[in-house]
Amino acid sequence: MIFRLLFLFLTLFQGCTTTSEKSFFKEVDKNLFRGEYFYETNEEESSILIFKLDPGSFNFEVLHREAQLLAEWSSDAEGIFLNGGFFDPEGKPTGFLVSDGKKIGKNIYDKDKSGTLIIEENKIKIAEEFNENESFLHALQNFPLLIKNGKNNIKKDSGKVARRTAVGTDQDGFFYIIISNQGDLSLFAFAEVITKLPIDFNMVLNLDGGSSTGIYVNLKKFKDRIFSFVPIPNILKITPKK
Repeated sequence: MIFRLLFLFLTLFQGCTTTSEKSFFKEVDKNLFRGEYFYETNEEESSILIFKLDPGSFNFEVLHREAQLLAEWSSDAEGIFLNGGFFDPEGKPTGFLVSDGKKIGKNIYDKDKSGTLIIEENKIKIAEEFNENESFLHALQNFPLLIKNGKNNIKKDSGKVARRTAVGTDQDGFFYIIISNQGDLSLFAFAEVITKLPIDFNMVLNLDGGSSTGIYVNLKKFKDRIFSFVPIPNILKITPKK
């Protein structure tokens, strides 16, 4: 047991200090890369999955309808299906949400504490500020911003742990999905783990977590799944461009 823990520590230490982004990721499908980061909590081995995408090779949509399990949202269609933002008991988004040009969630979170995923034709970004009176193709506001301008934006640890989902962008414009694979994390710990990844993040936005956390990857060469435990009413759908 001692030798195993020592090996794991050395592996993590090397991953935090010398692992390059190129060696961290493996291309699993065209323009889709996957990495896994291992860490320890309470002497238990845990991990998060990180997917890296070239936004120019994919279409992005925010979808909203009657709550369904993520498996039902995907219905074996080709693409990547990811849980979205917070919602109330009736399934309505609690923040600003636009799907295919239609405003569905009109409430606005405190812009000092939130971020918004904005999707336009051939462009995707995470914005701290936005004008809710503008027209958007797709938009999803949530909180908090875990990484802001490359730095950890979570200053205190609440100690409240859960499964986690986040999306991010780096300095070169690549898009990332970051999701709990094993183990629960506080938002502070989640942000700390993200800062240890060999990625030059610009912005990382927390999405809904806990029982909502889930992802379905159903592509020609690669499939992966983390099940959501409850029905969810809004998701992020990503499909390869033809």
